[in-house]
Amino acid sequence: MRDAVRPHRDFYVIKVHDWEGSFFAIPGGHTEKLWRGFFVDPSHWWDHRPEKTNERYPDFKHKKTGEALWIEDRRNLAWVAAEMAAM
Repeated sequence: MRDAVRPHRDFYVIKVHDWEGSFFAIPGGHTEKLWRGFFVDPSHWWDHRPEKTNERYPDFKHKKTGEALWIEDRRNLAWVAAEMAAM
């Protein structure tokens, strides 16, 4: 069960409970975490691609947190492009 995400220099550490109730940390990029959340349930994200007129405007924006994702972001991992192609 994920408990919290906190910044740690240039990556994020996700605190996770193990089966005994203690914590251990999994390093992971914040952008990767957002993309994983997007692919789990895209209905939680606004899709701005149809009306996008400026490349600085995000392709997707989270409905509650306002966090943004760009398809052409240099921080994206290769699997993001593959998942987008499959949609």
